[in-house]
Amino acid sequence: MRRSIKTTLFLAALLAALPAAAIEPGQAEGTLTINSTTVNLAYCYALGNQRNETTGRTDDIKLVLSDHPLPAGMDMTGIEYAFPAGTLGVVVIFEANRQPVRVFIQHGGGTFESSDFKSGIFKLRPRITRDGEMDGRIESKPITAATMFLQFGANFRAAIR
Repeated sequence: MRRSIKTTLFLAALLAALPAAAIEPGQAEGTLTINSTTVNLAYCYALGNQRNETTGRTDDIKLVLSDHPLPAGMDMTGIEYAFPAGTLGVVVIFEANRQPVRVFIQHGGGTFESSDFKSGIFKLRPRITRDGEMDGRIESKPITAATMFLQFGANFRAAIR
């Protein structure tokens, strides 16, 4: 009986990891809902060595999910506040200890920003592999901000550059 429980738990953990592993690097599978409009989050970028303005350290990771591909060679400094025109998405900043510190949602009319990770609004399950990739799942509960409704959820995978 004990062996059966362990086997079942192992298989459940393995199956939970499959969705992110099946995604190709640079891709995401999920959605972002803004009011009554839902867009597919299909592209993923992970940027290492990002500067933390509070600590001055340069070991943060910026995870970017978008509905359109970002232009090749685009300067990603400040992407959390300035997506290309017509592009929507989510940016999550992870500190050196791999803990999320800020979430930004580009909603077309501006940017929603939050650092509230204690209330349970955001669920982030990132993993950094030995070969320099970041994958996992990020999601939010419904967010009502002023007159907007926002919600997202996506599996992702990207090479950290």
